[in-house]
Amino acid sequence: GGRGPTGDVISEIDIYHIDSKSWSTVKLPQQYVVSDHASFAQEPSYVYVAGGFDQNYTAYNTLARIDASTLGDDSLVVDTMAPLNTARGDIYAVVSSQGKSAFVTGGFTDANGFCAPLGSTEEYNFAADTWT
Repeated sequence: GGRGPTGDVISEIDIYHIDSKSWSTVKLPQQYVVSDHASFAQEPSYVYVAGGFDQNYTAYNTLARIDASTLGDDSLVVDTMAPLNTARGDIYAVVSSQGKSAFVTGGFTDANGFCAPLGSTEEYNFAADTWT
């Protein structure tokens, strides 16, 4: 993810393979392509992409779950999960020490003209697929 030199949102994910000490690249489906998002992981093989901005800097509230066990396959498995309560980009995420939830905090939104950072935190429950 991220943006290229001309500001275009990048759909590629670079993957480092520890065993072979090599890199590969896969592309996300277009509906999940954002910049300035947060990412977090859940055992056994899931990587989540939360929020972010589209090509025009519109904040998203999306949550995509990538099955990392399918990275490198011809059919990357990406699921749409419950959306964040607040659309936001430039955000930070952490997973709880018990691994049962993740927290997304801060960031900015186009809804307020990017004038002030968001002061809220949302908790994602992995088992229930819900945000509070």
